[in-house]
Amino acid sequence: MLRSSAYSRCLFLTVIALLAVLLICHFFVQQNCDGSAACYSPKSTQSQSISTQVKLPPKISLQADSVSQSGTGPDDFASMGDSVAKLVDLFDYQHSADATQLEPEAWQTLAQQMKVAVLHLFPFVSSRYQNALADLEHHESCTRGLVIPCGTSDFHFALHLVAAVRHVFNSTLPIEVMYAGDSDLSADQRDALESVGTDIRSVDILHFFDEETVGLLGGGWAIKPFAVLASSFEQVIIADSDVVFLQTPEAAFSHPGYISTGTLYFHDRIVPGSDDVHTWWRNIMQDRTPSPMMAKSAFWAGNTIHEQESGVVLFNKDNRSVLIGLLYAAWMNTRRIRSEATYRRTLGDKESYWMAFELAKIPYFFDDVYASAIGHVTKSSTDQKPLLCPSHLLHLDHQGKPLWYNGSLYRSKRAPKPQRLWMNPVVWAPDTGVWDGTNCMLQVEEHGGPRDMSDGGWDKVYKDTVQIATEWDAKYDTIII
Repeated sequence: MLRSSAYSRCLFLTVIALLAVLLICHFFVQQNCDGSAACYSPKSTQSQSISTQVKLPPKISLQADSVSQSGTGPDDFASMGDSVAKLVDLFDYQHSADATQLEPEAWQTLAQQMKVAVLHLFPFVSSRYQNALADLEHHESCTRGLVIPCGTSDFHFALHLVAAVRHVFNSTLPIEVMYAGDSDLSADQRDALESVGTDIRSVDILHFFDEETVGLLGGGWAIKPFAVLASSFEQVIIADSDVVFLQTPEAAFSHPGYISTGTLYFHDRIVPGSDDVHTWWRNIMQDRTPSPMMAKSAFWAGNTIHEQESGVVLFNKDNRSVLIGLLYAAWMNTRRIRSEATYRRTLGDKESYWMAFELAKIPYFFDDVYASAIGHVTKSSTDQKPLLCPSHLLHLDHQGKPLWYNGSLYRSKRAPKPQRLWMNPVVWAPDTGVWDGTNCMLQVEEHGGPRDMSDGGWDKVYKDTVQIATEWDAKYDTIII
């Protein structure tokens, strides 16, 4: 569980890349030093403006100053979005041809202003990362990987997921299991997960952020955006521990939406409910024009209270805008913001990703269809039409084929250990848009009827996954709760 120096350098890179001092250093070295010169680091971290000391375009100076003076409280979602959008513009300027003409003193001033702005908006980016700057010049390339947040109560499901990735799909995709301290996931459980195959690491996320601000110890869902930030991977699939893949996880990276935006979000089912969340969101949006992705959503139309199913989310952190948007989503999951705003209006982390990107005007992509279903066919008590009930939420790839579902391999993932039964799904059905509120998808027949799991070999994938899960369950039965 001790990380290698190369791993540590890569890990530090993905988080520190958001600090302006690092980005400017990287760019300055590329443009002026042929990769061989050491880069300066601003010494002052005071928040006062120093824009008058050197020659910088007034618009850039004013923009940086306005970001570092903006509100960052639970009622500041809209102004935070504006500030994050300005931060994206500042980073774009820093990588523009115009910026190459700045004098060295101007570079240092811009570095200082942007660093102050980043730390003002996102104070959870701890100063400890700055100590890694010397290592970053020689960092190794980061990779694609799978991140799985996991606590003791979910260890059982994570064991199944990791085993399936390695021994059903024979995937070599690196895996990082994120946990919040020894009380969250025991050493025995971490060792068990790492024993499933090669290139599997357990990472204590409490070592990365200011815990007083983020509150990840016992924070539940809140760990997820921070787990993506702390991961050593540039391109990340983050998956809940109870996710069951029906294709190799890497398949998600080929989605055209992910390739074009650096993000891939999956829709939840359409569930009508209280209009309070829509009123809250429209007040935040104010006079903003919704993005095309938002404008066509069921949430914006007021037809559902759940837009995103965050069991699987993809991010390309090599995209500067995506990385900044991810920081904004993480802010929405910090201790104070989630307790006073985000989690009062939405269910955990799930809506924070698209909300952050929408408010900051950063492009993002939702899969085209809302949640599908997988399970067993029953008959409606009123008209005897087929229903999928109870069902697990199924999500499809861009070709309309089953990719993953949530809720574990069991019929009920929270059943006591002696009463756990495999779900053994026999059918799946694409989204109909109609649910009865009790996990039953309606109008299945009107939308082409249920599809047999044997068509396409999905039944074999499930059975192979159960077989592997059974083998690893037997090996670690004493630490499964």
